[in-house]
Amino acid sequence: MRKEIVEYQTTISELELNYTHAQEKIDSLQKEIDSLKDQLGELTNTNKTVQLKKSESENEIITLKKKLDKLEIQLDEDQRAKVIELSVFI
Repeated sequence: MRKEIVEYQTTISELELNYTHAQEKIDSLQKEIDSLKDQLGELTNTNKTVQLKKSESENEIITLKKKLDKLEIQLDEDQRAKVIELSVFI
């Protein structure tokens, strides 16, 4: 009977040690999860900023293209006016 008690105590000690190691691993993984959540939050904020700047840049490109189109039309009109003006002298 004494031998069984010692075996049970040994088994209990091993299980407690395994439990402690498992709990330490869980704590370590939880810290890693928390760190990854923080990184995800930072990346989300960075992504929002990048998307906003991308949108602003795209709007600026559209505005500049419209200005360029207007300037090209105005240049064509000015060139036609010059041709007409020069043809009057001929």
